[in-house]
Amino acid sequence: MTENRDRYRKTQSPSPIHPFTPQDLEYARKEFPNEKLASRALEKWARDREWRDSRKWFWKDNYRYMCGSDAWYYDKKLLRCKKVRSEVDSKKYLISLDDPPTLSEIDQPKPASVRRLVANRSESQWALPREDPHHLLKFPQEILDSIFEFTLIDKNHKISPDVTTTNKQIAYKMHQTYTLDGERYTEEFHTESARYLQHLILSTIVAEQCYDSEGKYFVLRKVHRQAIDATLLRVCKSICTQATKMLYGGNVFKFTMTEIGKKGHSGMLIGDEIYPMAKEIHWRRWEEDFQTIVQNSIEEVESQAPVMSLAFHIYYDHFARFLHTIGLTKAAMIKNLHFDGIIQIHSCSSGSSCTERGSKCEKDLIGKLQLYIPLINKFCTNLQTLVINIREDVQVYEDNWDIDWADRRRRADLELRSLLENEIRELKTVRNLEIYKVESRQYDGTTISKMEAGEETEVWFKKRADRSLHEELEMAKSQKGVENMRIGEDGGIRSAETTPCMFWLK
Repeated sequence: MTENRDRYRKTQSPSPIHPFTPQDLEYARKEFPNEKLASRALEKWARDREWRDSRKWFWKDNYRYMCGSDAWYYDKKLLRCKKVRSEVDSKKYLISLDDPPTLSEIDQPKPASVRRLVANRSESQWALPREDPHHLLKFPQEILDSIFEFTLIDKNHKISPDVTTTNKQIAYKMHQTYTLDGERYTEEFHTESARYLQHLILSTIVAEQCYDSEGKYFVLRKVHRQAIDATLLRVCKSICTQATKMLYGGNVFKFTMTEIGKKGHSGMLIGDEIYPMAKEIHWRRWEEDFQTIVQNSIEEVESQAPVMSLAFHIYYDHFARFLHTIGLTKAAMIKNLHFDGIIQIHSCSSGSSCTERGSKCEKDLIGKLQLYIPLINKFCTNLQTLVINIREDVQVYEDNWDIDWADRRRRADLELRSLLENEIRELKTVRNLEIYKVESRQYDGTTISKMEAGEETEVWFKKRADRSLHEELEMAKSQKGVENMRIGEDGGIRSAETTPCMFWLK
């Protein structure tokens, strides 16, 4: 046995790594003078400088450590496609040459090398039997909630889902995506682009165990992952049920209005037909048949009608299409919604700047909210907070660059006040309404401020929420016969002698 080990050591190549030099140590001590241990100073210095693949090591816990390349814990297969020109609109579309992914491929979206790197060290696998004491469901509920929160909730950003799809070449997008804080999905978010990698957060640092002729050493690698990794929902049905509530109820969802370019919307070429086959509704018919349009929209979302048969305004709309995709149960879990858009004053015509090459026109926020309100009342039955961010309509006309901006703002203000005093107050469950004005300035960047037009309606919602809480309090008193119940600062109803923590535990 000893002879075999010695023979194996002799055949190994010399150590591919070497220690930091005395000069490196001197630099590290100067940068971190408070560190008494040289190894600790070198470790901090190496990490700060991101010495990836430098092949230099430092001592830590009697072992050699070095900084390796980052691990991107996300993998997306890019399909091979061929270009086809449609006879319907003479535009180019991309048709996939690959077969649809199998279930085994979907269940293993990460590269095998990365999966092994972050796998459960105790069993070297994830699929533990239910009776195993280390099974995920054996953890206390508080720990499970912490795991779900870390994996499924992004507290620092708003989630902007985009489930629309198209195989048109100029806007190819065949998978459901999400961005952060309302940023629109573009080709720059493909996995190979630097901009996409910037949207992956640093999850943790793992130590990969390696060997060379000198023995064992560890490579420290940063693991980057998406802000939300919903593959956790595939573990088992029980975890899916618990975690789904946290995914939809714990995140803030932000939606922007649909944009249309000079070449029109981007549809889907299937066979010889372009879908959706339904055409955009003219604004005059939209006003005349609005109630019928709303009812048809509710029916399409409720029945989860086939995607290719959806109405035009559902197929391309980010929010309505999202509700159609997630279904009724998940839509009812949403608690916080943000909408961002412009109050459209200009008219889209051949002379407006929105029809210029490379320009896009954004749908009117007021018109979209009028459609969203019935959808929210029907499906988002637990919505508590609604935030509306309004930007100014800056589109101009070629023959009239001298625009009366004060008149534009006055007209936009009138449309907003009409919505706030009428349709917006039909929202049934919203307790907190916030209206903001978003301004983009050349030197100061983007500024966000409260809108004066929304103050009265915000107060109206707050008073209604207070009345609702008091009604719940009176009902709780009558049912339990407790006279000393009160409303806490967090909006919960509790007896005077019960602490907030114990109340929520009950």
